[in-house]
Amino acid sequence: MTERIDAKEFFAITFIYIVANDLIRGIFAIELKHNVWIPVFLGIIGSLLIFSAYLIIYKNQNYPNFTEMIEHLMGKFLSKIFFIIYAVYFMLVAFLNSYVYFELVNGYLLDQSPNFIIVLACLYVSFYSARHGIEVLGRVLLSFFFGLIFFYITSISLLLIVNQFKFDNFLPILEDGIIPIIKPAFQMSYSIPFGESFVLLILFQYVKNKKKKTKAPLLGILMSGLALLSLTILNIGLLGSEVMSSELSPSVGLSHLINFGNIIQRYDIIVIGLLAIYAFGKATLLIYVAKSLINATFPRKNEKIPRKRDAIVLGIVCLIIALVTIFTNVNYLKFILFRVEYIVPYVNLTFELIIPFILIILSFIRKPKEQLSNFSI
Repeated sequence: MTERIDAKEFFAITFIYIVANDLIRGIFAIELKHNVWIPVFLGIIGSLLIFSAYLIIYKNQNYPNFTEMIEHLMGKFLSKIFFIIYAVYFMLVAFLNSYVYFELVNGYLLDQSPNFIIVLACLYVSFYSARHGIEVLGRVLLSFFFGLIFFYITSISLLLIVNQFKFDNFLPILEDGIIPIIKPAFQMSYSIPFGESFVLLILFQYVKNKKKKTKAPLLGILMSGLALLSLTILNIGLLGSEVMSSELSPSVGLSHLINFGNIIQRYDIIVIGLLAIYAFGKATLLIYVAKSLINATFPRKNEKIPRKRDAIVLGIVCLIIALVTIFTNVNYLKFILFRVEYIVPYVNLTFELIIPFILIILSFIRKPKEQLSNFSI
């Protein structure tokens, strides 16, 4: 493993990966309404705790390579099963992420364009980016991060200048008590919008001097969580929770409020473009890791043209995601509800909590002979 990224690049990767879930954060407002901001806040804390627990695996092992570490913890045979099921899982998450984005583009920009053209074009971008490796992707996402922060501050300022923030939209607070928010807060921490972060643990192997850089992913989760929390509060205060839950994208709904006569119009097009960057970044990271796990499952010691093999595996992964996306013909709301009712409580829970915490336990039991020194979480 020769590719390396520094802490600030991994911070940007984490930030954009989490913020990509901005597309679907409104789904929880259907039941929670104006109280949705409370589990969002709690979900940030939960996500930080979960990823901190993930990092214990690296703390207890002295393998800089994630695949070698899993082989040590689980053995050769079980580790190959692990790599395959997680590669499929990451492809599933990439598909779920891509499908939401394609629906957004179809709904707002290219409603007359054939779906397969949009799908193939976008996944080709992910294929091209993933083929150039994590180093290039890290630098690209870091440059995107600075642009996104500038745009975020500008957008918030414009929203508050031209619109009245209604504090009454938040009342009454917890009229049904705290019990209804516990489950969604827990689900937000390990799934959408602040979870699905086990892929970040695998990418963490590429960070230079990782034993001293564990704060980077945690800071990325915190910053992206606060960004989504602030957008959620703005949605409730400016539009109301009903509008937030009914919009195809809550951020696009907010962008419609930014209108300065003939000076600033169609701000939503810019927002959709930025959401495309989020989706592109998250899908590419998932596809890249899926490729890496497939390669680890079927290693070839005397690989003469590794980049050619990577391109073939990436092409197969992208093609599978494209075909599933193209032939998935279901109402957008039903698709999101299916994700919340089945994917989140069963699939995400298994792959983001149950299996990782089994690995944490194994990391205590099967410790290597030589421990890392001064590895602090």
